[in-house]
Amino acid sequence: VVVHPQFTEPEAALRAADHPVERVFLTPEEGFALAPERVPEDADLVVVGNPTNPTSVLHPAGAVAALARPGRVLVVDEAFADTIPGEPESLAGRADLPGVIVLRSLTKTWGLAGLRVGYALAGPDLIRELAHAQPLWAVSTPALVAAEACSTPAALAEVERDAHALAAERAYLVERLHAVPGVHLP
Repeated sequence: VVVHPQFTEPEAALRAADHPVERVFLTPEEGFALAPERVPEDADLVVVGNPTNPTSVLHPAGAVAALARPGRVLVVDEAFADTIPGEPESLAGRADLPGVIVLRSLTKTWGLAGLRVGYALAGPDLIRELAHAQPLWAVSTPALVAAEACSTPAALAEVERDAHALAAERAYLVERLHAVPGVHLP
């Protein structure tokens, strides 16, 4: 199951690998809010973004965590999580949840799209499965060097400062958009 609206790559990759894909659509009428009960109970794989691309909706961690269960892999795309001060809705530190893989990207905040660098956070068994399927030389040396540089305490502090500045800019933009006749925001 791929929860939409969503970045298109997860569904495209699943379809390219001949996996059947079922979609669960979040609606603008409901503010694109995640409703875990709408995901079929028998889904063995669920992919959801948090915050979502393209809506930028940040789902409560509890709603995302409610999708986790034994026998299911829950992939949470948190490529934009570091744009939220303190990352309060992240599942990155939730070792108590079964089958969760949190995907993070360094390409957004750090502008490293050409390096294609990111990482997965999951329990040891899932990491072993992912490593087994990973192609040789999947990450270049420049990408590894960049990842290290983006992980220093100074870099993490910079990202947090940027997240606070972005939150202020986001609030200003939302305020101004609300003043435009005919513009509706979730």
